[in-house]
Amino acid sequence: MIRYYLLMYFLLGLAGLTALFVLRNTPQNVVVFCGGPATYPVSRLADSQDVGAMAYLGEKLVEPACTPAERVRGAGYLAEAADAGHPEAMFVLGQIKLAEDDARNGLALIRQSAAAGHVVARAYLTSRAAPRDGGRTACLGLLAMHYPFEDDADHLSSACD
Repeated sequence: MIRYYLLMYFLLGLAGLTALFVLRNTPQNVVVFCGGPATYPVSRLADSQDVGAMAYLGEKLVEPACTPAERVRGAGYLAEAADAGHPEAMFVLGQIKLAEDDARNGLALIRQSAAAGHVVARAYLTSRAAPRDGGRTACLGLLAMHYPFEDDADHLSSACD
């Protein structure tokens, strides 16, 4: 009887050690990568109109390693999530639009994302997308985001001069 328990504990410990070794060496992007089997539960959530799942899966499916059909599917998820007001989806979709030479719509999406509080979008607008006017337009955009209900913005715009 004692042998039986010792054998069971030994096998249980061996299984635990094997699992620990295998899980420790697992790549971080194994959870969702293009159309792999791990995308199925997230895909089901996204198809049931879960905005967070649409944004997450859309961002994963628009990566360059994915097939063109998967990238189109990902852009569709991002568009739906952006329409629902998800800031990360707006930012990623804005970057896609900029890459497709649709600067007007791309910057509009990034501005909406920044206005919704997306920190990376705010940093992007101030550092990379500012026109060559010394950053005045970016400064005015930041003031408009931080003071959206300010009727008289003239006194605020003097801070950007």
